[in-house]
Amino acid sequence: MIDTTDGWAGVLEAHRAELVRAAELRLRRGADAEDVLHEVLLRLLRSGREVPTVGAPVAYLRRAVANECTSAQRRSGRDVLVATMPDRPSDGMAEVCIDRLWLHRALATLSERQRAVIMLTILHDRADPEVALLLRVRAVTVRTIRRRALARLRLVLSDPGVRHVPDKTGTVPGGPRYAACRG
Repeated sequence: MIDTTDGWAGVLEAHRAELVRAAELRLRRGADAEDVLHEVLLRLLRSGREVPTVGAPVAYLRRAVANECTSAQRRSGRDVLVATMPDRPSDGMAEVCIDRLWLHRALATLSERQRAVIMLTILHDRADPEVALLLRVRAVTVRTIRRRALARLRLVLSDPGVRHVPDKTGTVPGGPRYAACRG
């Protein structure tokens, strides 16, 4: 029997968007991110753990989401590549998909530390002192890393050649082998 305590509902209500964004960044698909969060919550509720017994419930959920994202990546195979895209009327999603691909590729040019700072300060809207504490650096270092990372992103995204940079599988967006984008 699943115990749905008010404590977990409150934590989820306050931090759901943050947890989904963290999963999206790892999985690169919105629907998969929702599935991961759902799976984490089901496991948590089935375990019978209550919020007071966990200690830091938000950190616990973040770690559980990260672990489940890793498991989901291992379980899933690669995207199916197709020679040509099917003829369908455009609903504007293709442009959104390509923009996401460009942004993910641009983020991939950053160091791991720069990506962490961008994710925590911009996407999760955390204060510099909090990010500094999490990354075990000074707040001024967080600002410096963020400034350099944003400069790098501006440079990469302003370069028209970024559209033609192959990803890890050797696929070029818009090229003959294009992975269907779900997101």
